[in-house]
Amino acid sequence: RFSLEVPPGGATGPVTIGVPPIVCADELAGHEREGACRATERTTNGFDPQDPDNATNYGNNYERVNDIIFPLTDLLLSKHTVTGSPVSVGQPVEYRLVTGNRGSDTPSRIRVVDTLPVGFEWLNTGSFTPRVETAGGAVVSGITDGQLAVSGSVPSPVGSQQNVCYISNGVNSIAAPADQQQITCELQGTFPPDPEGNVNTVTLTLSAQPKVGVYTGPYGTDVTNVAAVQPGIGDDGNPVSIDRVPGNNPDQSLVAVVRSSIAGRVYHDADFTGSYSGGNPAIPDVTVTLTGSSNWGDAITRTTTTAGDGTYSFNDLPAGSYTVTQTQPAGWIDGPETAGSEGGDISANDVTSNIVLPADTAATGYNFGEYLPASVASISGFVYHDENNDGVFDGSEDPIAGVVINLTGPVNRTATTDANGFYAFTALPPGQYTIDEVQPAGWADGSDTPGTVAGLVSQADDQFVVTLAGGDNAENWNFGEVKLPPEVTAIPVNTPLGKLLLVLGVILIAVFMRRRGIMR
Repeated sequence: RFSLEVPPGGATGPVTIGVPPIVCADELAGHEREGACRATERTTNGFDPQDPDNATNYGNNYERVNDIIFPLTDLLLSKHTVTGSPVSVGQPVEYRLVTGNRGSDTPSRIRVVDTLPVGFEWLNTGSFTPRVETAGGAVVSGITDGQLAVSGSVPSPVGSQQNVCYISNGVNSIAAPADQQQITCELQGTFPPDPEGNVNTVTLTLSAQPKVGVYTGPYGTDVTNVAAVQPGIGDDGNPVSIDRVPGNNPDQSLVAVVRSSIAGRVYHDADFTGSYSGGNPAIPDVTVTLTGSSNWGDAITRTTTTAGDGTYSFNDLPAGSYTVTQTQPAGWIDGPETAGSEGGDISANDVTSNIVLPADTAATGYNFGEYLPASVASISGFVYHDENNDGVFDGSEDPIAGVVINLTGPVNRTATTDANGFYAFTALPPGQYTIDEVQPAGWADGSDTPGTVAGLVSQADDQFVVTLAGGDNAENWNFGEVKLPPEVTAIPVNTPLGKLLLVLGVILIAVFMRRRGIMR
């Protein structure tokens, strides 16, 4: 019979005690058929260090019974979501897990297991690397800047690596809406007890995000993240302590997820208003592409086609900046684009860019109007140096680039001549239009020549007034320019040269008049 006392706080891991009872006969050695206890084969106290299990000396008279004494702990965990709720899909969410110990002993290892919400993916690189902070007498040993290592696989055996976090349920990436990850962090150091478990603490910070393109809800309601602290695992894969109150090991925190969307339609702008109204016919099966990035750097690219009513939508979007591009449908003439409820840039054909989309926002009205070729008109022409001032732009005459041409009428537009002196206004509703040239600097107004198809209503310097019908393609409405005459430089008469020229002029006039008989 014996007793063993382990003082409180004195055990940091399991203590193994071997108790080997030995049975020997009192008779002479020859009477023990097997496992004789001969004094010559025994060492002091009956233990042979060369044969710890005494199999040689004692045979079947001996058996060892091992007792294991574990440190007694009462581990507890509290968890909260640092990032404010709600969060956008794709937004990183920071969780903070605080562990303590209200037991009587100081374990050398603990582990934290965190089960993320469905559709959330663990972030573990860069600024999202798992990290710990300690308080009081708690210590996590052997780490730099509080950062834990990240393993791409479960350590084998479990417990053989410490101060490391890893995915412990085999779901290495979130590829489907129902996927769920479990993160385990193994911590090694000193985790002393205190009465309330809130002094000698370890704070573990983990991050995750509802994955863009995978997370499909719920939206607007809380989703739960559950975590628990557990006794650490030894190198042999077994726990290194016993938690006497496991009921306070788990805790949970909540966060709500919200989404945004961009929607619009493609339609026939039959009434030429430049905006959609209920009477405009829909154009189905048009390809629309969304590109952009979230506020957290995730690249977004999606493609859809318009439905039977001409509508399209991109859903489950994170807050970010986007561009919507329409693939011009065959058989239609490009019409007006409309920047919807969150604004955007429509300066390019078939594109609405710079859409700044906030979280929890349904952006609507990103529409693309189209015209039937037979319903619209166009007019074009050239601005050129009419070198011989005959009003005809021939191949030897130079174009004039950079000249502004203004169109007013059912729609108002402005164009600038290109390197070939060419301007054009297309997809015009039928009606009467005025075309004005802004007289280019350094040129004198030349001949303006009416072109084809359109009906000329009136003409003035640098201006045509025309009538266009649906389907008209009016060309060669040209503006000719001529060079300015050279400037005459005046010479002041109060200079010697001016006085000389004045005298010579008087003499020449006198000679001329004498020869004409005007003077005698």
